[in-house]
Amino acid sequence: MVSFAAEACGACPLKARCTPAAARQVTIHPYEVELRQARAYQRTPAFRERYRLRARIERIVRQLKTHGARKARYWGRIKVRFQLLLAAINHNIKEVMAAGPPVGVVGPA
Repeated sequence: MVSFAAEACGACPLKARCTPAAARQVTIHPYEVELRQARAYQRTPAFRERYRLRARIERIVRQLKTHGARKARYWGRIKVRFQLLLAAINHNIKEVMAAGPPVGVVGPA
């Protein structure tokens, strides 16, 4: 916590916009330096590219949940893994079908 003296606050021309009290106390987060670095990184093109990938992965995870990957229906690692495999296959089939025919293909030959 940083405390400013009442004399310093009283002489400041912006005191009316800052605080109604005689002096001001500001609490600084213990990880303030790291938070500022993270916020600065979020404004870079590298972060935007990385976040695009993350957003795509989160969309796929959300879709997998709707296809049955939220809860395990069976007991045992092999059966649960098989259930997740079926959910992934279901998702992949839907992705391929939504993409439509390949470019340049007019119709059946």
